Amino acid sequence: MGRRRFSREFKMEAVKLVRDQGVSAAQAARDLDVHENVPRKWIRDLAANPQRGPNWFSERLIEILPAAVYVCDAQAVIVAFNQRAIELWGRTPSLGQTDEKFCGAHKLFRPDGTYLPHSETPMEWVLRTGQTARDEEVIIERPDGLRVTVLVNIAPLFDESGRQIGAVNCFQDLSAQKHS
Repeated sequence: MGRRRFSREFKMEAVKLVRDQGVSAAQAARDLDVHENVPRKWIRDLAANPQRGPNWFSERLIEILPAAVYVCDAQAVIVAFNQRAIELWGRTPSLGQTDEKFCGAHKLFRPDGTYLPHSETPMEWVLRTGQTARDEEVIIERPDGLRVTVLVNIAPLFDESGRQIGAVNCFQDLSAQKHS
């Protein structure tokens, strides 16, 4: 008997069982009649290569925008970003890293200079509330110690059924305006 092949849609449904419905990977494997490691592999594959997942954003579009842009899924995991975001962050985060949530910046600060934990960012608020955050100032500290003041605008993303599936952050460097 050869290996069974599964469609992308089947794999995505299995991943949704684990991620969105809280079913354990072991239980999903039993329910789907596959080896216990198979759903775990599909989850890893999706995190490593999110463009193979549902097409709810266009990486090409994100890359050509002149502003910095990144996308988080509903679990706050970064699934896409453009070159301008890398430039402002001063680093390249790993896509799909579950221990690096809400933002790809090294450190963040509020306009008054107080530390802003990633878990308290405007992105966290948008993902929690499903509301839009507009024109909020945040200070990014890059790994080299350089600080950049940015203006963030974040919008929640919803699927066809109205379920929130993530959020997109478009942010712009305000350093030139701040120094004039």
